Amino acid sequence: MINMTKINNAIAESVSNGTRPTIIIKAPDIYSITALIASPDAAAIEFGPSWHVDGTTDNGDPFELNIMVDVDYSEYTVKISDEPSYYGSECSQEDADEISEKLCKMIDRQFPGIQTDLWSDGDGSSKTTGPDDNVCDEINDWISSNWTAAL
Repeated sequence: MINMTKINNAIAESVSNGTRPTIIIKAPDIYSITALIASPDAAAIEFGPSWHVDGTTDNGDPFELNIMVDVDYSEYTVKISDEPSYYGSECSQEDADEISEKLCKMIDRQFPGIQTDLWSDGDGSSKTTGPDDNVCDEINDWISSNWTAAL
């Protein structure tokens, strides 16, 4: 989970002493962090492996942060089917188990920290869930484009 207290403390420190403190936040990307900052004019600029974020606090004071993003999708869950019919009419349960396990490993490598769950028909749906619908769509698009590599 993104630590807003850590971000708010870094903003307060930056505003009070004019420095650009560095913080490391676990998040899918910088935009999930700047979206949580109350200022509508917060702008993030990539600077090497980190981001400079400049904006204003709610009371109008300027702030500058240096944020290192530790890519983390632990707030997201994707359900992968182990139902043979998902993978073709000739697919056995053993094949489906192998494919779904391989697909989960591929997703884990692409989206560090993501939670992967297996499901069979009747257990729910193959839906990606998490706090940001755009990130869920990004995950679903990647799966849609790459799942055949698990065959």
